[in-house]
Amino acid sequence: MTKLTLALAAAATALATPAAAATVAIDFEGGSVGFAIGATYSALGVTFSNAQFSETFGLAGTSGTRGVSSLSAAFQFAYDAADAVVATFSVPVTQVSFLITDVGAAGARLEAFDASSVLIDFDEAFGVGVGIGNFRTFSVSGAIASVRIFQPAFDDSDGIVVDNLSFETTDDVPAPGAAGLALLGLAGLAIVRRRAR
Repeated sequence: MTKLTLALAAAATALATPAAAATVAIDFEGGSVGFAIGATYSALGVTFSNAQFSETFGLAGTSGTRGVSSLSAAFQFAYDAADAVVATFSVPVTQVSFLITDVGAAGARLEAFDASSVLIDFDEAFGVGVGIGNFRTFSVSGAIASVRIFQPAFDDSDGIVVDNLSFETTDDVPAPGAAGLALLGLAGLAIVRRRAR
């Protein structure tokens, strides 16, 4: 009986261990300027809407020649919430960050939403003037199903360039919930009851 109890306790502990985190990084270098990003990175767990590949112009903080801008905005680099760039994850992720450069008086805002489209976190910053050379990494966390990027004090003459997406996801094998542990316990009770007969 003691061996069975120890085996069940070890199995429950193994099942309750959280899945390992993995970081996915995307630098957008694989796309052609002016083309919609869409499902380009779906194999990595993220799909974009209202987003296109754009030039980075070698701006401070960018890592290459390609970044992200709005697909629907009149001026692709300057956009408000109505023309926001949206990224949707195939499974909820725990942390998302983007590098945004030339953050001026119009600012930049990264918002995170859960699976019910409820705002759960945001990161926002403002610069001065058109913000040339002003860049930083914007980051949000939680059980994130999607994010959007836009300028909260939109000015159609003041643009931003978005680059370098990074997000934290869990391993392919999810940790079981309470139901799995309950089933394990019931199996243990059935074994004990059968031996008692």
